Formats: sequence, C-alpha cells, structure tokens
Amino acid sequence: MAGNVYWKVTDKGTKVATSFRWFMKVTLRDLGSGLYFQGGTNWTDKAEDALVYRDVETALEAAYMSSMARLELNALLFDDPRYTCRLALDECFPKAAASVGVN
Repeated sequence: MAGNVYWKVTDKGTKVATSFRWFMKVTLRDLGSGLYFQGGTNWTDKAEDALVYRDVETALEAAYMSSMARLELNALLFDDPRYTCRLALDECFPKAAASVGVN
C-alpha cells in the first residue's frame, strides 16, 4: 500500500497522503500562444483548466493527429509546478512544423 501513496506538503506545512493515481498530469500547450489545450477548439491560459490526458502516449497521439506545429507536451509530476517536464514536439513530428514553414 505504501507504493500507492506519496506525501504532499500543503501551504501550511501539513503533510497530506495523496493517491498515487494523481502522480502525473499530461497536457498539451501551444508554444506560440502559451495556451493549454482544453479540448475541441478550446484553449486556456490556465494549466489547471487544460485537458489532462490519461498518459503520455495518448497525448502524443493527439498531438501527431492534430498536425499542429509548435506543440509542447507538459507532464506535471506530483501536482507541483516545480516538477513539470516539458518537451517541444516539433522535433518529434517535423512533418507538422514543415507544413507551416517552421524549422
């Protein structure tokens, strides 16, 4: 059971046990505008309002299928912005970048 829980420190310094299933939140962000994808044709400037993909593979597939250039994959670890991994996807999907003249 200990492997399914991690400790989160609140703003008041109190430790709170948190479920492991919230370990990582995966989102997509437009590098040009800085907006996060919300779904459909909607975008937001707030990371907390972004569409959260169930895993990295699903987000990568959505980014590839969109053919949109200048997307960034964001993986927020432990629900703490200090542990956000960012990956610009133009290098992974150069076809999308080339279609709008970005190299």
